[in-house]
Amino acid sequence: IGEEGFWKSIRHYVETHREKNVETIDLIRAIEVTTGRNLRKIFDQWVFGAGHAEWEASAEVKQLKWLEITLEQKQTKGKAVFVDESGARTWVFQLPLDVEVTSSKGKVTVHRVEVTDLKHVFRLPVDGPVSGVRLDPAVAIPKVLKFKRPREWLLFQLKRAPDAMGRIEAAQDLVRLASSGDDGVSSGIVAALVEQFKKDIFWGAQWEMAEALGSIGSPEAKAGLLSLLGASDARARVAVVRALTRFRDAAVFEAVLKKAEKDDSYAVEAEATRGLAATVPMHADGTADPEHVRAWEQLIQKNLKKSSFREQIKRAAMSAWIAPPWGVARDRPGVLRPLQEYLQPQHPVDARMGAWVSLGRLAKYAGPALRDDISKIFSAAKTDPNFFIRRAWVAALAETEWAGGLALLSEYAEGETDARVLRDIRFASTRLQASLEKPEAIEIVRGKLEKLDKEVQRMKFEPPKSPPSIGAGKKASIKKSAGKKTRSRKTRR
Repeated sequence: IGEEGFWKSIRHYVETHREKNVETIDLIRAIEVTTGRNLRKIFDQWVFGAGHAEWEASAEVKQLKWLEITLEQKQTKGKAVFVDESGARTWVFQLPLDVEVTSSKGKVTVHRVEVTDLKHVFRLPVDGPVSGVRLDPAVAIPKVLKFKRPREWLLFQLKRAPDAMGRIEAAQDLVRLASSGDDGVSSGIVAALVEQFKKDIFWGAQWEMAEALGSIGSPEAKAGLLSLLGASDARARVAVVRALTRFRDAAVFEAVLKKAEKDDSYAVEAEATRGLAATVPMHADGTADPEHVRAWEQLIQKNLKKSSFREQIKRAAMSAWIAPPWGVARDRPGVLRPLQEYLQPQHPVDARMGAWVSLGRLAKYAGPALRDDISKIFSAAKTDPNFFIRRAWVAALAETEWAGGLALLSEYAEGETDARVLRDIRFASTRLQASLEKPEAIEIVRGKLEKLDKEVQRMKFEPPKSPPSIGAGKKASIKKSAGKKTRSRKTRR
C-alpha cells in the first residue's frame, strides 16, 4: 500500500476509533477504506496464523534460455492447509516472491512470481549465462531458506552483493558446500571468505564470515582466521576470537592468549579469556598439555582482578574458571574462593552478578561435597537491597538443578515485594521443576507466588485507609467552646 497509504490508513484508524475499544479487524477495515485494498489474506497468514515460511529451493539454467527454479514449502505451522494424497497436512504460505537474476554481463533483472502451492517450478527467461540468483533479495519475507546453487553463483554474491544480507546469506551457504569433502572446493571457499572479510565494511557480515571459517575447520581456515585477528572493528575481532576457539592448537592458544592479555577492546579481552581453555592442546591420551594449562591458570588469576566496563573481563574469567574443558575436577581445592570473594557487597554489582551466575553453573556439575558447600552459600544469602543482585540470585539457583532449590525459592519469595523478581522466581521454579520432575513441589511454590502477587497488587492499587484522627474529640470541643465564646461576645455587645 506504500508509505503514503500506510500513514493515511493509520490516521483514519486513530481518528475513527479515538477513545474506543478496537480489534485487529478494525485496522484491516481502515486500510480498505483509505486505500481500497483488502489485506485480510496478509493478516490471516502473518497475524492470525502462526509460524513462518520454511522453504527449500534449487536453481538451474536450461540451454542458456531458461532459469528453472524449484521451490517447496516445508513449514509445519501456518494458516492455509495443503493435504496431499497420503493425508499429510502442510501449512502453505501464499504470497508474491521476487527473484533477482544477474547475467554474466552484470545486468540485474527482478522477476515477481506468485507462491500459492506446496511446490512450484518457475521458468524465467534468461539471455545467456547467469552469474547469480537470489530469492527475496529485499529480505521482505520472514523465512528460513535453503537454496541450492552452484558455487560460482555464491562466490559472485559474496563479493558483489551490494547489501550485507546478501553477503551474509552467501557466507552461510558456502559453509554447506565446503563441508562436502572436496578439499579443492573447501580451499577456494576459504580464500574467498578471508579476502571478502578484509574488504567488507560491515562488521555484521564479517562476523558471519568468521563463523563460516570456524565451521569449515580446515587448516586453511585456521590460518585465515589467525590472519584476521588485526581487524579494525572490535566486534569483528570478537567474532574471529570466537571462531578460533574451535581449534585446539598451540599457535591458536598463543594468539588467543595475547588477545586475552591485551587488546584495545574490553569485549575482545573478555571473549579471549572465556574461550582460551578450548584451545589448550591435548595429548594422545586425552590429557591437556600441562605447560599450556599453567599459562591458562595464570591468565585467569590475573583477569579475575582486572577491572573493565561492566566488569566483563572478571565475569568472563569466572565463567572460564569453573568449567575448564579438559577433565579437570570441578571440585578442585580453591574453586569457590574467587566466587565467594566477589559475592561480598563491597564489590561492584556487575562482578557480584557474575559470581552468582557462575556459582549456579558450577553447582549443576559439582560433586556431592562441593554441592553441599554451594547449597550452604545459597541458603545463607539474605535478601539484598540491590534489585539486580536479587534477580541474579534467582537466576543462579535455577541453574543448579538442586532438589532443595524449590523450597528455597518459596522461602525467598515470602519476603519479596518486587513483581519483577516474583516473576523471575516463577520462571526459575518452572525450570527447576522441569529438571527435577516433582509437580507437587512446584504447585506449592506457585500457590505462594500467586498469593504474594495478589498482595503486591493490592498494595499498589488499593487506596490507603485514612487513619482515625488523633484528638478528634478535642477539636470538636474546641469548636463548641469557640461558638459559646462568640455568642457571649454578641450578648455583651
